[in-house]
Amino acid sequence: MTRLTSRSHQVKAKVTHATVVVGQRALTVLDLAAGHLAAGRVEAAFALAGRALKTGLKYRSGRIVDRARAVRRSLALTSPPKVVREFDAQLRDVYL
Repeated sequence: MTRLTSRSHQVKAKVTHATVVVGQRALTVLDLAAGHLAAGRVEAAFALAGRALKTGLKYRSGRIVDRARAVRRSLALTSPPKVVREFDAQLRDVYL
């Protein structure tokens, strides 16, 4: 029984580690998106932010979703491009 329990803990630890790595990667992608946005590359920024947001929703990460919202708040356009409107639609559907 001890051996089985130990193996179970090892598998859980690997899954948890993988989840943390994926979450950290999504946060890094959002940082890259913010950099693109600061450089005026709106399309690239929101393409990246959209991918990161999908990861945040998949793993139900409030931290990733909050960071994605912060990226969106940093852009103020009266007529946002399609990629931004699509991103807004994704954010509207979030209930974490």
